[in-house]
Amino acid sequence: TNTFSANGVVMIDPQVTKRIVTADGQQLGIPMPPNAFKFDLIDENGTVVASAYNDADGNVRFGGAGDQAALKALTFDETDIGTHTYTIQEDPNYNHDPNYLYDDTVVTVTVEISRDAENPALLVAELTYSGGSLNEEGVASEFVNTYYPIILRVQKTSKDGSNDPLVGAIYG
Repeated sequence: TNTFSANGVVMIDPQVTKRIVTADGQQLGIPMPPNAFKFDLIDENGTVVASAYNDADGNVRFGGAGDQAALKALTFDETDIGTHTYTIQEDPNYNHDPNYLYDDTVVTVTVEISRDAENPALLVAELTYSGGSLNEEGVASEFVNTYYPIILRVQKTSKDGSNDPLVGAIYG
């Protein structure tokens, strides 16, 4: 729940997480580069209202992006009381790496804006996530990419066309 009391507005901070696994489902044993993956927050009209990028821990925060247009889109006042639905999708074209199988999951974020029961001057935002893989807290807001490393095999062969490996061949 997000609450913010200044002038009866509330700002939401949708968050998802990013995880990379190997083909057999194991956690990838290298650090995740910050800003390697881009995610879009899309409103009910299909408009991208904010974009955000992963940090080194895989966290993606739309409200923490610092983009003024995004912050405005994520701020609600009393005229917005009710239910609003957003989707979050990974942009597979951003910084595309052919070694990844990108997660095409669509995470739905339902935002319920209401007045606080104890103090009606405050607005309250309740965020509910669905559609993603479950994160460590059990919230369906995780995207999982699978990494397939390039396996390269080089074999020197004889010029005689036999394709037999050269015993003792040295590369370099």
